[in-house]
Amino acid sequence: MTSIVDITNSWSPTDPTVEELLAESTFDTLRQFTGASNYVFLASMVDQSGNKGFAVYKPVAGEQYLWDFESGLHLREVAAYELSKLLGWNLIPPTVIRQDGPHGNGSLQLFIGHDPSTHFFTMEQDINLPENPDRAVKYSELSSIEMSLMKLAVFDYISNNADRKAGHVLIDEKQRIWGIDNGLCFHRDNKLRTVIWNFAGIEFDSKLIVDLQRTLEFLSSPIDMNCELYSLISSSELESLLDRIQTLITERTLPAMPSEFRAFPWPLI
Repeated sequence: MTSIVDITNSWSPTDPTVEELLAESTFDTLRQFTGASNYVFLASMVDQSGNKGFAVYKPVAGEQYLWDFESGLHLREVAAYELSKLLGWNLIPPTVIRQDGPHGNGSLQLFIGHDPSTHFFTMEQDINLPENPDRAVKYSELSSIEMSLMKLAVFDYISNNADRKAGHVLIDEKQRIWGIDNGLCFHRDNKLRTVIWNFAGIEFDSKLIVDLQRTLEFLSSPIDMNCELYSLISSSELESLLDRIQTLITERTLPAMPSEFRAFPWPLI
């Protein structure tokens, strides 16, 4: 059996037709990922031209019961992708809903080729991220990978990600950072649990603020009620999302890790 690390995906996240490929291609074979709390499959897909690609299929039927999240985590997976697009950060692999999957309705996310032994903690060691940088550290002084990781931390804050494990942070062959497994996002109550607390206190640059402000205005505008994000999360969850974006625009930095509740996911990887 081919190892995950040896899989090369011919479909690219930068291909303008990638959403169409995910939405319209035929499922060929499925390979279940073991160790996941929900049913997750690596799907080999065939497009209309006979070309193959790989995607990650998460059927609703394979979701475990959670007391604090309603069923339908696949919608949150797609919502995370849509929010990443609105921000212009492209941190979440292209993700669509497929109602015709082999195990029924679910999300289908482009598979990102990566080395599973590389995750946030190994990246942290390689690039020597400071554990608690003070406010004198500037965003412009960060490396490109550090900037992407900081954007992912910002994304997780505003999306209220309750499960950003180290293994949910991938780096591809082009050294791009990706955040996967985003089904536990957008709760209206504070649920943030993440391993990425390294960027507290680093002041946002003007471009990052502009991205947040533009997204806030777009999601707050009545003329944009056809925005796909509105159909994926509840109105109360949307309001909480807008509040979190406004908080970061006002504070211009990420908060420090709180001490009053557990702020890490479990397991960590």
